Amino acid sequence: MNGNMAEIHIDYDENILLNQRLIKKKEKYHTLETGMFIGDRIETFSKVKMFDDKMEITLPDSFGVMPDNYARVKYPSSFRPHIILTNVKLTANFGFSLFSQKIEDEETDGMAVYLKNILKRSNPAIQFYSQKTIKTLKCTKVVYDFRTQALDEAIYNIHFLAAINSRVMLGIFNCLYRDTDEWYEMVQQIIGSVKDISMDWRK
Repeated sequence: MNGNMAEIHIDYDENILLNQRLIKKKEKYHTLETGMFIGDRIETFSKVKMFDDKMEITLPDSFGVMPDNYARVKYPSSFRPHIILTNVKLTANFGFSLFSQKIEDEETDGMAVYLKNILKRSNPAIQFYSQKTIKTLKCTKVVYDFRTQALDEAIYNIHFLAAINSRVMLGIFNCLYRDTDEWYEMVQQIIGSVKDISMDWRK
């Protein structure tokens, strides 16, 4: 009896130690500049230019281009983002599209409402959460998030809109719903890093 209690006590102490170490790592690595502790690893980030150097964004170094065969299954052709990046496990994904439609910063809110209505019509079971506007020096972003259901997993989604070179840029992120807490803060910071550099005379 005493031996079993000692084992339980040791296991309990080890769990406390592991949790303390995890908390310290999350406190130390918590920005795109320092790196972020995601899951069981420290994720590093780099600035990337997209769409013929019209947009700049900071993205995880470990994400790579999603294989075509997987992209065709995950995203129907009519809705497939122009650029799709994924993690090693293929469980967290970014997508980016730049459309020909002209738009100004102040019109992105209305565009977000329009896209949400399309999503709701195509998937009445969708569960929307919030919509917010993030204003930064070189870009205004409108962000909304929602939950969808795949065959055997709930999926957490974030969409963000911006006017890049006066055109509609739609960015998306999705992950397994059970992993939302791991990725949420990272995605918020990445969205904040989006810049329209199409007319950046200060470079």
